[in-house]
Amino acid sequence: MTDTETEEIRKIKHRLDSDEKVEIVAKQSRIHPGGSATSPDIIFITNKRIIIKNPSLLGARENYESITYDKITSIELENGIFSSEIDIYASGYAGEIEAIPKDKAEKIVLLVKGKMEQILTNVKGRKDASTIKRRENINCR
Repeated sequence: MTDTETEEIRKIKHRLDSDEKVEIVAKQSRIHPGGSATSPDIIFITNKRIIIKNPSLLGARENYESITYDKITSIELENGIFSSEIDIYASGYAGEIEAIPKDKAEKIVLLVKGKMEQILTNVKGRKDASTIKRRENINCR
């Protein structure tokens, strides 16, 4: 992590769970198309969720959106010439974050897709275990 990223994490530390760790920090470009010259968005990818910090009024006000991985239905990456756009679709949320550095955007999408896959595997494993348990109960009667 860079010093700037570490400082941004420090600013949101009070919003994190005690066992939550920030894995990636990406800041929207101030100069690339889609970016914000005055108050760029910042994306925090943690071991539990995505946090999007959306400053407004020249940074005087900050809105935060939190999206847990189990709520995400789709995450897409669109690469442009200078930067990338990440499209996130989740229960109760749909949005895009433009002007993210390409390398960070690719890491974010890969990490989030991995977390989504992990959740699906865990859910499938629990369903399989539940089915086996029900079958065992039926066979014991």
